[in-house]
Amino acid sequence: MQAKRRISIKRFRFSLESLLRIRTHEEKMAMADLARVLEKVNVSEEKKKKAQENYRSEVEHFSREQKESFRLELFQMYDRYLERLEAEQVQANEELEAMRPALEAEQQKVMEARRKKRALELLKDRRKEQYDLEVRRQEKKELEEINAKAFQASLFGQVSSERRSFEDQDQSEDTGQDLRARREEELKEYYRQMGMPVDDQDPLAGNEDRG
Repeated sequence: MQAKRRISIKRFRFSLESLLRIRTHEEKMAMADLARVLEKVNVSEEKKKKAQENYRSEVEHFSREQKESFRLELFQMYDRYLERLEAEQVQANEELEAMRPALEAEQQKVMEARRKKRALELLKDRRKEQYDLEVRRQEKKELEEINAKAFQASLFGQVSSERRSFEDQDQSEDTGQDLRARREEELKEYYRQMGMPVDDQDPLAGNEDRG
């Protein structure tokens, strides 16, 4: 009986499972978009870093050259070259800064997608806890019913046994009375055949008195 009732308990189903799958997909898509933007940002940061390193290296090299021997044409050449390196740094920095809004927007999308997904996950967890609590409550109720029925069956068996014992005792007493009555009738019939008077008194009692 308990097994049948357990089978009848419906398996847990989250009514918003389809929406949760959609939210999970949206989170994955947002993370993919963010990854693409981050890749571009990393390229720009690497470009900016390389431009800074080139500029610093050339400045150090130019300083050493000027200390050894100052030449105007070399100074003018390095000056133009350093200007170009400075321009590369500025351009790399501008490209990087231009990507910041897109990066922040994609990060915000990921955070929002995660928030929506997490809200559904928490709701699912709460409903699963309620389901488990209800299952335990039903199992406890079924166990109590089984124990109550077992106790009733045991009590009924005890009462039935005592009743049969009383019935057997009554039947034994009835059987003894029937044997006594049959003996009385047999004695009366014997007295009649012998021509002896027979009254309504117990012949056995008369014999016992005469004895």
